[in-house]
Amino acid sequence: GWLQKRWPTVEPILRRTLGPLEVRFTEKSGAGRTLARAAAEEGASLVVAIGGDGTASEVGGGLLEFQAQSANSEPTVGLGYIPCATGGDLRRTLGTSKDIEEAVESIKNSKGRLIDAGRLEYTGHDGKPGQSYFVNIASAGIGGVVDEIVNQGGKPLGGSIAFFMASLRANFRYKNTAVRIRLDDKPAYEETIQLLAVCNGQYFGGGMHAAPEAKIDDGLFDVLSFGDFSLLESLGIGLPLYRGKHLDRKK
Repeated sequence: GWLQKRWPTVEPILRRTLGPLEVRFTEKSGAGRTLARAAAEEGASLVVAIGGDGTASEVGGGLLEFQAQSANSEPTVGLGYIPCATGGDLRRTLGTSKDIEEAVESIKNSKGRLIDAGRLEYTGHDGKPGQSYFVNIASAGIGGVVDEIVNQGGKPLGGSIAFFMASLRANFRYKNTAVRIRLDDKPAYEETIQLLAVCNGQYFGGGMHAAPEAKIDDGLFDVLSFGDFSLLESLGIGLPLYRGKHLDRKK
């Protein structure tokens, strides 16, 4: 609702800088994917996501769904992103300004570039198989518990504080889990983990610098595994994780 309240101020900036546009508001979780795919099917050349990391992920996913079923080998629809919320993780990786006018101007002046994306296949809570796409980071393990806590409690003090507090609470709720991992064409191996993150971008969790060496357009994912962390080890990794100084740590 943050953007909708400020829309009378934001909309003139968009129209003045980008020209004619069609506006569609999301009304529930998942709507960004549906709206973006519909816009692509109707011939849009550029779809601009305005909001947080979740909105950007949904809109990007909708465009990738369209691309996957398209006969064109190269993308025909561009994705623009104007950060307008609390998390800011994709914004940090892309180097997008927090100032709305500057972000819109950068879209206008951009020639566009190809970035990488991931396809995620999973089993939902209902037991049914599902598929989605991601442009930033996909994770398994404690990250899901953190997201659940954040979504239940909201972000009255901002995204960074919300994710930090949720991470602390999740450490008391989550039990490290044995998983089977297979990377590239190498043999699978088993490991007890707290977190497994497949990173296209560098940041998640409201500013945690999880994958400082990741590049969003190098054709590679950086895979980050947190092993069988104890509670003290989890608490001790917090500050280095935000600073991107954790990669040399044990486990």
